[in-house]
Amino acid sequence: MEGIYRPFTGKRWLRGNLHTHSNRSDGHVDPANLALMYKRANYDFVAISDHRIYGDFPQLSDPEFLVIPAAEFNVNSKESERTPADPTRTYHILFVLADPECPNRLPHDARYVPETEEGTLLERVQRLIDWGNATGNLVILSHPNSSRQYEDSALPLTGLTALEVHNNTSHFSEGIGRSEHQWDAFLRAGKKIWGVAVDDGHLGVDYYGGWIMVSADELTIPSIAKAIKEGSFYSTTGPLIHDLYVENGTIHISCSPCERIRFIQYEDRGKMFLSPDQKDSLTEAEWAFSPSAKFVRVECITSDGKIAWSNPIYIDELLPNRPATEFVQHLNPERETIPLAGQVIPTVGRPYFAQKTPLRNGRHYKGCLHAHTTRSDGKLSPEELCQHYRENGYDFVSITDHCVYTNTTAYDREDFLVLPGIELDIWCGSFAHDVDESTRQRTYHLNGILADYQTDAALPDGYVWQRQRWTPEWATTSSLREKVQEIIDFLQKHGNLVMLNHPQWSVNYERDVYGFSGLFAMEIYNNGAELACANGFSEHFYYYCLRNNMWLWNTATDDTHGVHSACGGWVVVSAPEFSKEAIADALAKGRFYSSTGPVIHDFWVDEQGVVRLTCEPAKAIEFFMPLTVDGWAIRSQGVPVTKGAYEPDKSELVMAKVIGFDNTVAWTNPIWVEKK
Repeated sequence: MEGIYRPFTGKRWLRGNLHTHSNRSDGHVDPANLALMYKRANYDFVAISDHRIYGDFPQLSDPEFLVIPAAEFNVNSKESERTPADPTRTYHILFVLADPECPNRLPHDARYVPETEEGTLLERVQRLIDWGNATGNLVILSHPNSSRQYEDSALPLTGLTALEVHNNTSHFSEGIGRSEHQWDAFLRAGKKIWGVAVDDGHLGVDYYGGWIMVSADELTIPSIAKAIKEGSFYSTTGPLIHDLYVENGTIHISCSPCERIRFIQYEDRGKMFLSPDQKDSLTEAEWAFSPSAKFVRVECITSDGKIAWSNPIYIDELLPNRPATEFVQHLNPERETIPLAGQVIPTVGRPYFAQKTPLRNGRHYKGCLHAHTTRSDGKLSPEELCQHYRENGYDFVSITDHCVYTNTTAYDREDFLVLPGIELDIWCGSFAHDVDESTRQRTYHLNGILADYQTDAALPDGYVWQRQRWTPEWATTSSLREKVQEIIDFLQKHGNLVMLNHPQWSVNYERDVYGFSGLFAMEIYNNGAELACANGFSEHFYYYCLRNNMWLWNTATDDTHGVHSACGGWVVVSAPEFSKEAIADALAKGRFYSSTGPVIHDFWVDEQGVVRLTCEPAKAIEFFMPLTVDGWAIRSQGVPVTKGAYEPDKSELVMAKVIGFDNTVAWTNPIWVEKK
């Protein structure tokens, strides 16, 4: 690509919030005081967007501060429309005035009264979006994650300017305010949509936590709206992006000091840059994107977890004449049958989800469940790998080399154990820019970790598994999903617990990982994937499976290929004795938690049905109900958090997440709380 592309085109930077509430609906203060609060907080504009009523307050603007007319309207699903396959409760749609001269401009106090309630939920939402555009507004999808939407729930909708990638109220109070995976689903589907960070302020404590920085020519509604429509802005909860441009196929970014800069790319994988001292000392990065990619967006993250999001850079606009790809691999999508959402998918751990004290079964032992050595593509020999983990306080490791089974006691010590294991993988398809359902890449990596020490089912040390290679004939004999299930069945037959690895790194969709029987866990975090490709977190895949009756445990792992990727993600197992059998049994029964840093002491359900957690001092504890996508967050207000409690009002799956002051995370496994 010749020349330079710069998304920021305005003459000045303007700070603004597009979503907040006054006491005209359920907010904390009246519109005049709300505007004054944002002006005093060094904002240049605010949109007062009360529920179900349009607000136009020209008297609150002045030459240095602008109040933009806005509202938040919603369409709720009917009870009959909520199914396990589509549990969405609501769509909240933000209107923000873009064209003051629009002949259909909404007046102050306008309300949305649908002409008809006929049609599907999405048809009713589309009518609302169309009305917003017809009346001269920017139209924004609000908090899709806390609205209980899957990654593809809103894909059929058209006419959206943006979606909320960060909603501060949902994040602050419930821990479910981030919606990157819904954003990326739009972009992967070829739908061009921007991302905005907002407050959605109601109570005061949730103000000033998410905003946009607009590069516009002047402080007027038309100038700001033009910049937003063109993507001449970025979103943030703290960090500042100073410059962003593309030159000769390389993206350059400069920012305020951050710990990491993540380049998110689809299709294909992205790149992560980490500051050498792992502190906020990184101020720039550059990366050459894949010429076949659909888009790239950039995240700048500080050590305390604050984020700035660039808007996506659409590669087809930079490289408009990319030739069509000649695909050598094709699947028949109709053969890739996915079980209907809501069926009970058999898993190893399902009988144990109702246990009340999963972390009270003996001592706690720290271990890595995913590591590679020189027997496959690792940089450390088995001896070096084990020594490294022992020296860093680990009690056990599972060596899971690609296609080579490790089953030996040679590296065991009195204080250190090696669990036999292997990683098997299968994939086909392409990352090309013009892929479809028959040609897009699907990747599955599966770990087997030995659990059966009583029979001779285990594979011998050094056993080599032959990976199946894609051929046209291979695709006709059985589907890819059937082949994945065959791998799971093979590993189980030989006495292993089977874990689904790094679905985010595998560039899968939620539906791709759902429906396989016999698994014991899914990687919720993979350290190697995060450090290399900025795609190590797979929470939304895990929650999707839980919501659809595929109840399995979650793990954090290293996927170690060298010292650089070691000791970043682990499990802590509660077992009655220090033996391979006891550790494997605890893993199968979910008697462990996963972590990238925080230490959890206990997680249990008391006699009154209250879920409780204790931990080392942390920044926050977030309780999460994956079946209903409800949450409850306890955040440090100057005093570290060491305990938390949540009482569901009905039968629920409840899990918790602990967030450290250094932005590291620990996850419990879910507990089923039965309410009578």
